[in-house]
Amino acid sequence: MIDFVTLNIKMATLAFVIDFILGDPRWFPHPVRGMGWLNTQFEKLYRRLVKHQISAGACAALSVLFICGGIAWLIMLLVANESEITLICTGALLIYFCIASRDLMTHAWRILKPLQVNDLNESRQKLSMIVGRDTAELDAGQISRATVESVAENTVDGVTAPLFYALLGGPIGAVLYRAINTMDSMYAYKNEKYLYFGRIPAYLDDIANYIPARLSGLLICLAASFGQSPRQAWKIMWRDGQKHPSPNSGISEAAIAGALQIQLGGPSTYSGVLSNKETLGEPIKELEPRHIVDAVKMMYLTSILFIACPAIILFFFI
Repeated sequence: MIDFVTLNIKMATLAFVIDFILGDPRWFPHPVRGMGWLNTQFEKLYRRLVKHQISAGACAALSVLFICGGIAWLIMLLVANESEITLICTGALLIYFCIASRDLMTHAWRILKPLQVNDLNESRQKLSMIVGRDTAELDAGQISRATVESVAENTVDGVTAPLFYALLGGPIGAVLYRAINTMDSMYAYKNEKYLYFGRIPAYLDDIANYIPARLSGLLICLAASFGQSPRQAWKIMWRDGQKHPSPNSGISEAAIAGALQIQLGGPSTYSGVLSNKETLGEPIKELEPRHIVDAVKMMYLTSILFIACPAIILFFFI
């Protein structure tokens, strides 16, 4: 068991380093795009074959998970009898495809750079690529808020949750999580088309993120010790973490809001419809572009702690 955990830590660490160096090259046919293609094909198939839409969505989800998990299992089976370095490198590549810390940082920088020279139109356009809200009328503070919220939410979805399942279940665990999260991003809309079809994928994503989101919140509070406010992070996480419409996203957003001593949430417009979300945190500091940099730093510190903590526990206590 200890050897299995040690192996997973090595694979997850190498995957994180690869992602930090390479990110998500646009020229590379990323496997997550393949997951998206599978989602589309199975949606078409089961909408035709299964009349009950909740059942159709469940069938699509199980089919995608079976194929993605099966491919990952087969790849690891093929290298099971090879050298440890081959096993680690193969597993690390599979996990690397499931995390997106560098890509998240890149998107944040693309929004930040024009914002720093007051090119709001360019910054709004870059922001529209990663958020669902309307961006055309946002001012500099609102752009900063939306970017920090996106970084905070995707710290879990894009980094710590896949790392959690990589540490728990190796590359297969990470791939299964990424398949669930990809389904959620495609199916979990509360509109006429997906209200029922996307219900099971949305539940799966909520369940899959439940523990990682809360562990991430705790580690964000710890990461805040490096230059931010850990006490405020802890206070706001416990006070405001459940105010978000999502049962999980609010944990990391509230923790980062507290750590940076800013206020997130509040009114946003989606397709012309105003949504008044509850606020998270206290406006001790006025939101500025520099908080985007601070949020990215918190994302990386939290991710490093997510890998380092089990390694330290394993080394000193087991």
